[in-house]
Amino acid sequence: MGDLEYINTLNRFECPIILNPQIASFIDVGIHAVLRQRLQRSTVEKHLRYARYMENHPCPVNFRNPSLENFIRHMDYREQIEHAGPHALIHEWKTMKMFLKAYGIPLWTYKPPSTPKAHKRILPFPDIVYKFFHYRYTEDDYENTLYQ
Repeated sequence: MGDLEYINTLNRFECPIILNPQIASFIDVGIHAVLRQRLQRSTVEKHLRYARYMENHPCPVNFRNPSLENFIRHMDYREQIEHAGPHALIHEWKTMKMFLKAYGIPLWTYKPPSTPKAHKRILPFPDIVYKFFHYRYTEDDYENTLYQ
């Protein structure tokens, strides 16, 4: 996305502190996020990509007039109907927080679902891996290589 490339030439004094949701474009919110919220450009591009997805969704989020009810309805649809994972919902919540900060709206009391705890992985020791790859299945070298 080259839309945010010209941010390097912008002056911080030219960026408004609070944006008007009715007239601000996604690029304006992205510029605000880089200059005022001090987010990385890659993070802003990712959030804008999520915002476009959320705006064009069957249960869309209205970024021009953001409301908690509309956002909760979208998140419930994603969680219950589409069975979206907790990480996807967390990314969409972070996207909405970026827009709320840009619009000067206090953060909502939404809590995304918690992520599942990672299970412990059992890794074999190097000597076991060596035995596994060098085990003699047959006496024939060619056939043994095929098995390995």
